[in-house]
Amino acid sequence: MYFMPKTGAGKKALAFLLLFIFFFGIFLIFVAFGQKGGSTFFANPLLSVPVVLAWICGAGAFFSGVVSIVKFRERSVLVIISVLIGLLTLIQFFAEIFSPH
Repeated sequence: MYFMPKTGAGKKALAFLLLFIFFFGIFLIFVAFGQKGGSTFFANPLLSVPVVLAWICGAGAFFSGVVSIVKFRERSVLVIISVLIGLLTLIQFFAEIFSPH
């Protein structure tokens, strides 16, 4: 087991993970500066757009990470972390859709 990915799909999973962290960080910065959500999910685009982009990147990290592990036998620690964070992102996404609050 090693730290950095060696396959192309593993590198894509890592790139998606970094983009996920970037977009989620933008969301947190907007919240820290006082942005508030509205009555619907897309009421405040400054909050909803980074979250949607983070969800897309999390799903991309999950699927490209799974492909790199299953098809190319990638065993990188960062790819495994990408898959786990992507899985948590997908669980949260589907929980938000099927059980909105």
